[in-house]
Amino acid sequence: MKPIRWTYTDALRLLKKAVADKGEDYKYESVGGHYHCQYFDQGQPSCIVGHALAADGVTEQDLREADPSRHLNLVDVGTLAKRGLLEMDDATQKLLGTVQDEQDCGTPWGEALRIAQQAVEDSE
Repeated sequence: MKPIRWTYTDALRLLKKAVADKGEDYKYESVGGHYHCQYFDQGQPSCIVGHALAADGVTEQDLREADPSRHLNLVDVGTLAKRGLLEMDDATQKLLGTVQDEQDCGTPWGEALRIAQQAVEDSE
């Protein structure tokens, strides 16, 4: 899998699509009750970042092929960046990391995205 390159605008657009598709009030429930984000489950996007990845054409198989340990599906966006699979600037990484953290804590996706956007604005 070649690296995905997202600008802040790209990530925001894809996250907004995920929120629109699932609804502002949608709350993510970890697959199997584990407290972590899972990008895909049985080939379908699961968490908000998984939905954003899928909207950009990334599949669960792409992630599995990119990670021989087969654990990439359970990591955070920082790990995707460290492994060279997702290229992004600091603002984009903050947006994705914050929205992922918020959804993992049970925040509805619409509110999680607003909090993430505010976190980026506050850090600039």
